Amino acid sequence: MAFSVPLLAAASENEAVRLAYDAMALGADAIMCQWSPRFISAATEAGVPVQGHAGLVPRKSTWTGGLRAVGKTLDEALWVYREIKALEDAGAYAVEVEVIPEGLLAEISKRTSLLTSSIGGGNGGDIQFLFADDILGNNPPPYPRHSKQYCSLFKLKSRCKPSGWPVFSPSSTTSERWISGTWTACRCPGRPDRRISRGGRG
Repeated sequence: MAFSVPLLAAASENEAVRLAYDAMALGADAIMCQWSPRFISAATEAGVPVQGHAGLVPRKSTWTGGLRAVGKTLDEALWVYREIKALEDAGAYAVEVEVIPEGLLAEISKRTSLLTSSIGGGNGGDIQFLFADDILGNNPPPYPRHSKQYCSLFKLKSRCKPSGWPVFSPSSTTSERWISGTWTACRCPGRPDRRISRGGRG
């Protein structure tokens, strides 16, 4: 099981290692993160398996012009490839590659030792990664274009509530919106201000 560690939770290599160890202490087999290769290298050198993130990285999307597909031009394709190779050099075992062309991901997958996890990259990766929230329609539309809804739990839950009741309380967070049992929020031991998500978005 891989725990998602938030990008902004670590501001130094030492903090990255500490958070990675905290995740392992909570039962993680690995961590997944949007950290730089420098932070990932620190964690992997400490013996923690790490999955990186490339392509569209939501928390870094300012660098790629917002929340959009990347890798459609030659320059962007080369940039994505270099980002993935940098994660490989940092010791990562896998990379989540988000919203890049299927053909590009297929070619990159042939040229890296990393396990490539495709999210919005079609069948070009070694595996496909989809959020239960999206494929089960747990939240109101719109949904990502690369996801398919097999049902609408949002509509079902709306019908189960008396008219006028909110489906979720105004103070509920994304983690609290997940169906009970499919997502667990864990607090880092000794660090109540930091959260590590188990199986959810970081």
